[in-house]
Amino acid sequence: MKKAIFAAIAIASFTGYTNAQTETKTETAIATTTSPADDERTPIKLEDLPAAVKKAFAGWTATSAFSVSGTNPHYEINLMKGEEKMVTRLDKEGNTIK
Repeated sequence: MKKAIFAAIAIASFTGYTNAQTETKTETAIATTTSPADDERTPIKLEDLPAAVKKAFAGWTATSAFSVSGTNPHYEINLMKGEEKMVTRLDKEGNTIK
């Protein structure tokens, strides 16, 4: 009987220990996925986009564009082709930003 009680206490203690570790890992993951606060999106006219950027989305129709400044300056462009819509992020040379 004493062994059964000891085993139950050991299992309960182990379960509490693993739950505490899981919560700590979750908090760390949330803290590292935040975006930089200094990025600023400014709407720009489609005709003001660089030629290399316009060429990069040939075949699509741009509906709006933003200049994003901060740690990684780029353009964010909302595109449409028929019913399909997408957002692309390109640097000033027309290269895709991931």
